[in-house]
Amino acid sequence: MNRLVALLLPLILAASCHSYTCKDLPDGFDSVDEAIQRVKSSTFNYTDKFTLSDTSLAFTADVVSWITSANYYSCDGRKGYLIYHVSRGSDYIRIDIPIELWKGLKDTSAKGPYYDRYIKDKCSGITIIKEVNK
Repeated sequence: MNRLVALLLPLILAASCHSYTCKDLPDGFDSVDEAIQRVKSSTFNYTDKFTLSDTSLAFTADVVSWITSANYYSCDGRKGYLIYHVSRGSDYIRIDIPIELWKGLKDTSAKGPYYDRYIKDKCSGITIIKEVNK
C-alpha cells in the first residue's frame, strides 16, 4: 500500500500544479476570481506590471490614481489581459487590451482618468459563464 501511495503521489501533485499556456484559456469563466486565477497561473509570451508606492497614492494635481497596481499578460504581444487592483481593495480583469493602451496606462501619472478615457467603455470585460447561462 505504501508503495502504491509513493508511486501515485507524484502524479497527483503534478496534475494539481498544472500550469496553463495562454492558448489554453477558455473564452468564458465561472467568476471573475476564477478568470484572474487562471490568467495569473498561465504562461504568456509577454508580461509586464506596475505598482504605485504609498507616497504616490496621494491625490495631487499630478497624480490621480485609484488604480494602485496592474499586471498585463499577452500571448501575441499585441493584445492581452489587464488585471488591476484598486484602492478600495478589489481586483478586476479586462481582456483584449491593446499593448499600446497598456503602455499608456503604465506610463501616465493619472492612471484612473486614463483608464476611464481609453479603456473602461472601449475594451471588453470577461465573459462570466454563469451570468451568460442565466
